[in-house]
Amino acid sequence: MDPTHGGFGGLLCAIDWHVETPYTVAIVGAGDADGVRSLIRATHQELAPNKIIVAAESPEMDLPQAVADLLVKKGAVDGKAAAYVCHKSTCSAPVVNGDSLQALLRGN
Repeated sequence: MDPTHGGFGGLLCAIDWHVETPYTVAIVGAGDADGVRSLIRATHQELAPNKIIVAAESPEMDLPQAVADLLVKKGAVDGKAAAYVCHKSTCSAPVVNGDSLQALLRGN
């Protein structure tokens, strides 16, 4: 097998990552495990390359610094898991259901 066979695909992924700035879906649960799973499922149902999904019980958990930085000033809403869609340094308002999250991911 040609050793460069997989290299071209990797190069295309790197170019895409550079051209299309990645965005983050930050999900904070606060004890709402079903809500977290629902929001993660909704995130995966939308085709959206270059997304980073971060989910945690709370931003105050003992998390790696890079993950903790993504969750600063984010929390659950009225005891329900909430998702925030962030691009560069701007985040959406929190959403608590899959349909609203999918609309955000589609840009609606």
